[in-house]
Formats: sequence, C-alpha cells, structure tokens
Amino acid sequence: MLRLASGGDRAVFVGDLLHSPVQILDPGLNSNACLAPEQAVASRRRILGRAADERELLVPAHFGGAGALEVRRNGAGFALGPWAAAGPARGSSASE
Repeated sequence: MLRLASGGDRAVFVGDLLHSPVQILDPGLNSNACLAPEQAVASRRRILGRAADERELLVPAHFGGAGALEVRRNGAGFALGPWAAAGPARGSSASE
C-alpha cells in the first residue's frame, strides 16, 4: 500500500488489499489470496475508513478496467463513490 498527497489531493494505492469492489461493500469478504483472513479484514476496514474520512482517492490494483474511486461511509459500512478515469487530465494533452 502507498499513500500519495499533493496539495489538497490524496490517494491511496491499495495493492493486494482489495481484489473486488464487493470487498468495499463488505470488507469481511476474503479472497483465496488472503493468507491471514482476520488481519486482512481488519486492514481493509482500517484503510477504507481512512480513505472515506480523509477523502483519499482509492486506486485498486485488481479491479477490472482502469481508474480510481472514492469510498464513502454508509452507516457502519462503506459505499462506492464516484469513479475517476485514468488518463491525462481534462484540458491537457499527452505531449505536455
């Protein structure tokens, strides 16, 4: 996992912490790659909570497609926020 901050913008690159968006909705779901299931659940809840509270953009490594998303609190759990597409920022070109 890696955190990045620039000005007021924040992002967290979650690597192997999440394998599916379903794990955001239910952090208690483990994949067969979770070798320490209880620790994996605790880590997901902690990282998702911080991402929601500090408005960090979540950058997954294993979700289909490209991009990042916001995570929001939903009662005691979490919800998927808006997706941000990967690629050059609007108004810029690849040659800049």
